[in-house]
Amino acid sequence: MPNLIKNQQNGMNIFGQGSHIVRTTLPFLIIAIVCHVFLSDFSSLPASLSIVKPAGYLFLSIGILLWVAGLVQLLIFFPKGKLVTNGSYTICRNPVYASYIIFILPGVSFLTLTWVYLAVAVVMFSALKYFIKKEEQDLLKIFGNDYSVYMKKVPQVFPFFRQF
Repeated sequence: MPNLIKNQQNGMNIFGQGSHIVRTTLPFLIIAIVCHVFLSDFSSLPASLSIVKPAGYLFLSIGILLWVAGLVQLLIFFPKGKLVTNGSYTICRNPVYASYIIFILPGVSFLTLTWVYLAVAVVMFSALKYFIKKEEQDLLKIFGNDYSVYMKKVPQVFPFFRQF
C-alpha cells in the first residue's frame, strides 16, 4: 500500500505547508469562536443582514464540495508522485486552502451573522501567502517545467485573479 503521508519517490509530505498554515490560523479561529459565543455584541453583524443567510448555505456547500474534491484528488495522485492539474486543480493551485478562504469561512460568517470568521479567512490567506513559497519551490524542483507552466496557467488561490 502506498504511503499517504510521505511520497517515497520525491520525499514530499502530503501536508506540504498546511501544518504551518493551520498552526498560524488556529489561534485566530479559536479567538473568533470565543468572540462569537461570548462577545456577540462585538462580533455580530446587523440583524438586517439576515438576508445573507441563504448565501451562507450556498458558500458552505460549494466550499465543502471544493474541499472534498481537492482532498480526494490529492489522496489519489500524491502516493503516485504525480502533479495534480485536473479537476478542482484547474481553477486554482490550492483548492483545499481556497475552499476555506473563499467559501467555508465566509459561509460560516454569513450563516452566523458574525464578521469574525471573515477575519480568520484573511489571516489564513496571509499565512498561505507566507508559507506557500516553500511548497512551490519544492514542487518546482520535483516537477520542473511542468509545474512552472502550471503556475503560469492556474492562479494560486483565487480563480480568475492571477495577482493573488
